[in-house]
Amino acid sequence: TSGYNYFLTGDAGTGKSYLLNVFSEFCELNDIAFVKTAPTGIAAASVHGTTIHKQFRLPLNVLTEKLSSDQIRNIRLKLKYMDMSL
Repeated sequence: TSGYNYFLTGDAGTGKSYLLNVFSEFCELNDIAFVKTAPTGIAAASVHGTTIHKQFRLPLNVLTEKLSSDQIRNIRLKLKYMDMSL
């Protein structure tokens, strides 16, 4: 709620999805924009969210290939101006 971004990680069964869903409910009750993303479709479905690639319209090779300066600039622009209500 302070405007910072957080990366939530942990082993299976440690409560990541539970914590994310509780925080999501808090955000909904307080009209705070919040986006739930996960690296895989299975993980995204378990938190009723979407994949990182789909949410931020990233190319599938963003983590496996070196991107050009233009590609990186385009990704940053998408992230900066993205409508989080999608």
